[in-house]
Amino acid sequence: MKPARFKGARLVGLLVATAAFTFAILVFTPFSLPWNHPLHLQLQAGAYGELNPGAWVELSGTRVGSVDNVRYSNGYALIGVSIDPRYADRLHADTAAAIRPHGLLGPNYVFLQGGSTGSLPDGASIPLSRTTVSTDFGQVLNSLQPDVRANLKTIFVELGRAADGRGAAMNAAFLALGQSSSDVSTTTTVLHNRADDLAGLISASEQLDRDLQSAPIDRQIADTDLVLSGLVQVEDAIGSGIDHTAAVTQELDTALSGNSANLAHILSKGPATIDQLRVVASELDGVIVGVNPALPCLMQAVLETKSAFGGQDGNGHYVRVQVVPTGNGHAPSPPCGTGSPTSEIPPIHDQELISLFLGN
Repeated sequence: MKPARFKGARLVGLLVATAAFTFAILVFTPFSLPWNHPLHLQLQAGAYGELNPGAWVELSGTRVGSVDNVRYSNGYALIGVSIDPRYADRLHADTAAAIRPHGLLGPNYVFLQGGSTGSLPDGASIPLSRTTVSTDFGQVLNSLQPDVRANLKTIFVELGRAADGRGAAMNAAFLALGQSSSDVSTTTTVLHNRADDLAGLISASEQLDRDLQSAPIDRQIADTDLVLSGLVQVEDAIGSGIDHTAAVTQELDTALSGNSANLAHILSKGPATIDQLRVVASELDGVIVGVNPALPCLMQAVLETKSAFGGQDGNGHYVRVQVVPTGNGHAPSPPCGTGSPTSEIPPIHDQELISLFLGN
């Protein structure tokens, strides 16, 4: 009985050891099944700077593989990459690739665009026509002259010094910038709602431009030039008039200077003087009213005087004397201008009377 039990225990121990060994192999060295094989591809690329083995391969922002090796043939690079089999079905026959830098100064990586038609077998090549290379910052710097690179280095160093210790202020500025995005969104919404009005404004502006282009601006400029020429010609006359006005004003100022008391006295006497002139005018009006009825007799007297002293014969001038009877016991005297020898003289007009008095 003992040998049989001992053999059974040895068999159980052997089975346990075998199972443990198999489990260790499965954990640390998984089976390489056909659907677990990575997809190997080759990319043809031009000059791209530096791409190290082990660099990332991304598809839609997800890391799907890595760069295995980089070789050069026929003037271009052959980049071997391995793709995780989980993402192999996302790559199609028209897959495109791009070599890009991570950030501004980060290392280069391979970016894949999966395409949409066909399938991509293991070992396939992506030709140079579907591979693009982004110019990284290092290539830009290497293309610059040494003095320019030194100046850029100085600029970056000084910017670093300027930003040192200002992280809180920069964060506050970025926070304020983020908060202002809502205002920008509101403004954009308003502009979008006023798109028709803006289109109308643009159309009106275009119409205004066309009107200005077709307007006779050259003729208006010529008329303006003619007006300016006329103004230049009368400039001297205008200047002389202004100078004369200034001189008259200065003389008037000189005349009035110091005479304010006299002017005030004259103005104070003005109302009394006007009253006196009114009295004189009323008296003259009474005189004229009294003289007016006697004007015919005065005129007749003047005429009679001319008739009496205006006679002339061979002996020279003579004076005519006429006896006028009184009205005592006789007929009343005729009124002025009738019943006298000179009554037949035609009446004299006002202009003739003025000429007689003034001797004209």
